[in-house]
Amino acid sequence: MEGACYSDADKDISCRPAPPQGFNALALRDGFLVPEFDLTLDETGQPTFVWTPPARAELVSCAVFRCPPIFAGSGETTADGLRALQTIYNFASCALIHRVVRADKGSFVLARQGDEYPCGDREPVCEPSTTSSAPALWTKLTAGCWAYDFSRVVEASTLISLRPDQVAGLTDPAPSCDGPDQVSNQKMQVPEAGCDGSGRRGKECYAESTASFGTCLDGECRPRCVTALDCELATTDGTPPDTDAGVCAWECLDVENGPLGVCSPLEAAAREILAATRDRSLETTAWRGQ
Repeated sequence: MEGACYSDADKDISCRPAPPQGFNALALRDGFLVPEFDLTLDETGQPTFVWTPPARAELVSCAVFRCPPIFAGSGETTADGLRALQTIYNFASCALIHRVVRADKGSFVLARQGDEYPCGDREPVCEPSTTSSAPALWTKLTAGCWAYDFSRVVEASTLISLRPDQVAGLTDPAPSCDGPDQVSNQKMQVPEAGCDGSGRRGKECYAESTASFGTCLDGECRPRCVTALDCELATTDGTPPDTDAGVCAWECLDVENGPLGVCSPLEAAAREILAATRDRSLETTAWRGQ
């Protein structure tokens, strides 16, 4: 993961926002360790996933996610004891819509319909070994499906990137975890597109150019970050123009009351200082004969 912005501070960071480009479309297949489940997005009406029922499949589970699904061991094995079962440990925070249907139904409408299964254990926000938890941020809207036989997942689809306007009912109240007939009073707040207008600085936003969510800064929807390295990974071309190779061109600014920072390009003067620092470091290394 090393780059121009890599520093010693990056060594122990395992919880990072996913780069908007190159998200892991194979997350479900890799996580469940199963073959591909062919899925097609039909947009002739309300966008809908359609499929031909996989062999051996009895049920199909589909979900719309607002952040990348991440897997961890469930502590259980398949009925034959030959394979450890994996679970999406950030499911409760990241799944916006989730339904389980008979495999032969062959479709999943991308819309909240009131029959979702949103509940689960409240998971740590970073990784299974951490104990702190916080509300999940919107990072990228994706959806996918996975098929079950009578005891385990047998196939899974790739994750498909979506726009907010492709999913109906995102702002409707979601079912509550207090019971199947309860409805949460809190409506889902979908981040707005763009960062125009006063008071948007530091607010969540949607960037149409990358089909991803970020934070408003200086009128732009910028990627989120833990360190400057995240900014280098998240940008399309890696560095702003007129930047010397090997020089970090980004900084990760703190966001008030936010769990993550926001990416900001360094001014030319600051980049020049970094370049000079790098050159002096190289000269010192050469002088020592290293």
